[in-house]
Amino acid sequence: MGSGEGRDSKDDFVILIDETLRPLREYLSTRGNLAETDPLFASISDRNNGEGLTTKSVRRIIKSILRVVNLNDKRLSAHSLRHTAISLSIKGGASLEKAQAMARHTDPKTTMTYFHNAARIENGAERFIHF
Repeated sequence: MGSGEGRDSKDDFVILIDETLRPLREYLSTRGNLAETDPLFASISDRNNGEGLTTKSVRRIIKSILRVVNLNDKRLSAHSLRHTAISLSIKGGASLEKAQAMARHTDPKTTMTYFHNAARIENGAERFIHF
């Protein structure tokens, strides 16, 4: 799962900011000694204990967390977190190139949809209606 959406390349990497790295380090410290080939996120189920989590498992875990925090909406999914990260990076000032690299979009047009959505929200005609 760490190599990006729909990608298998071992040379792809993810930049981890302190807010992300801290809990990951805490999690890894609870797992004990790991080999370089061990999965980052391992299953604890009886059926595949110690093996890497499947995409389906990650989706199920994220969906259960969304329910716990009262965000139980069929439109929200694990993939929604990806959209949120891209949107927040743009809102924070990321350039097209930076947002595209983070999202691992091959075509910048794909990333541009996020910029158009951000501009639409920020400058929508609705904001010019005064009562």
